[in-house]
Amino acid sequence: MKQNDCIDLIFSNIVDIIHAIAYNTHEKFLANCENNGAIANMDPDSIVEVPALFGADGIQPMATGKAGRFQRGLMMEQQTSLESWLLMLM
Repeated sequence: MKQNDCIDLIFSNIVDIIHAIAYNTHEKFLANCENNGAIANMDPDSIVEVPALFGADGIQPMATGKAGRFQRGLMMEQQTSLESWLLMLM
């Protein structure tokens, strides 16, 4: 995939997301958002990427159940690395 193809894809998604919000269509897109139970076995305040419905009332993350042991381990490692890095900056 060329860089221009990636840019076109990003702009295409932006237009689709704006349309979903403006016309309250509740279309599904991936979103990075606060977990709040979307992934049952992750901390509620973790930022996770999950399917979400976009509409005039905002972004509604969809529950995906529990992450598998391997996937949860990867996410926890990434979260721990980020927290350690942020602590070093303080």
